[in-house]
Amino acid sequence: MTEKELRDRIIELLSTIQGNAVPQSFIHKSLTASKSRVSEILAELEREGLIRRRQVGRSKIVYVPSGISEIERSGEKKKISLGIVYSSEYLFLGYFLKRLKEAGLEIEVKVFSDGIEATDSLAHGSIDLSISPFVGQLLMFPLFESYTIIAKGMGKGYNIMYKEGGEVVHSSKMSTMDYIRSVALKRGIIYSDTISYYSSIDELLRKAHRKKGYVVTWHPIFRFLEKMGFRRIDFEGIVKNELCCSLGISNILGNKMKDKIAELYVKSLEDYLGKKDKYIETYSAITGIEVPLLKDAIKEYEVFEGEGRNAAIEVLENISTSIPHKSEFLKALSSI
Repeated sequence: MTEKELRDRIIELLSTIQGNAVPQSFIHKSLTASKSRVSEILAELEREGLIRRRQVGRSKIVYVPSGISEIERSGEKKKISLGIVYSSEYLFLGYFLKRLKEAGLEIEVKVFSDGIEATDSLAHGSIDLSISPFVGQLLMFPLFESYTIIAKGMGKGYNIMYKEGGEVVHSSKMSTMDYIRSVALKRGIIYSDTISYYSSIDELLRKAHRKKGYVVTWHPIFRFLEKMGFRRIDFEGIVKNELCCSLGISNILGNKMKDKIAELYVKSLEDYLGKKDKYIETYSAITGIEVPLLKDAIKEYEVFEGEGRNAAIEVLENISTSIPHKSEFLKALSSI
């Protein structure tokens, strides 16, 4: 392939993601071209003012302004990778997978033990989709701008647990649980600011056994804690918009595909309301969570019916972020 041919193919690919950002690694992998040759051409496009690049951690992010080209991509990606967090929350997943398959997409599901890991994989382009904590997706967005958030999903499903003998607060990091922990502390529901973060169930159970106190966690994990002698703290209305996890869609997929997947995701939540236990066995096979626990989860989680923008604004107001400006976080939200 000549330099001109490769340049044309790069521009053709970038034309499908106008107005968005993607990890640079996505480009050479998609075109099965030399990493160094692609990098040279991207540097040339950057000098010409057609793209912008910046380094974020271990990745280089490419931002493509609108108008780089009107060329349409000849083919869409057909194999999609979806990351989820170990949880009983996504009982609508079977409906979502069915709709994606009917749309001609082959889906690979990866289960992560930690929400940060799932969202980080999305941000760096290692996976195409991630159903992971809304708070984490929102807070990571200004660094990468490489995905869009569909602020729909399930709500509730969490509890604040307590066992006498300690004052530490166990929580997952930069997640909905971390957010609830912060608000609960401000409102006097939790009386300790000594934090111990966990990134897996096994780690939490070990820590909670050694250091008692509070645990902010989700189903089915709080069921395991009940067996260890932890009790639920009674509370209601900590936050108005109880959206736990949302769908993040990588800009790698292009605007047309992102819109299609967002529509299918919203429809799958509507499907779930019709028959909530239809795909429990499928979900159990994917996550390893036993069917009786999943049946128990049906009454713990509810489909979030609120507005995603309102949920985002409430998060940002509660955590009082002012750097960067709140408008930068809100750019992540899909209009669907």
